[in-house]
Amino acid sequence: SPRPPPTYAPFPWPSVIALYLFIIADASTIMSTFPLLPLFLTSALHTPPAHLGLATGTVVSAFFIGSAVTNAGLGHAADRHGRRPVLLLGILASAACTFLFPLVTSVPMAVAIRFLNGALNANASTGKAYLADITRGADPHYRAVVLGYLGAAFIV
Repeated sequence: SPRPPPTYAPFPWPSVIALYLFIIADASTIMSTFPLLPLFLTSALHTPPAHLGLATGTVVSAFFIGSAVTNAGLGHAADRHGRRPVLLLGILASAACTFLFPLVTSVPMAVAIRFLNGALNANASTGKAYLADITRGADPHYRAVVLGYLGAAFIV
């Protein structure tokens, strides 16, 4: 006798779409400084043209260095206390740092704000873990698709 087709839990499309929108909003706060950063550094912070490349690279890399320093700890916190609190911490930190960034008065201050933003933001890795959690037991095809497209959310 043929085997019956496997049954899967209903796929949580509303939660998946909400998480995608969350990740897109978070990525836009991270990347929003890139296009205007050289102009901001020269006009608002009076960075000399000879130091503009170094200042721009330092400010941009500060986010990713902060993220690298704390991502493992935030991942442990997400495992211990749940994904949502860590995701909320990350989005609130991004919002606060995005609001504060135009108010900086020096390049070291800009570096500190971006470092803090990265240090408090583990939304990419926590978002993947949350997506894996909410799709556990669902159709493996859809699960693979939504996990694969999560990386594309950062490109949008």
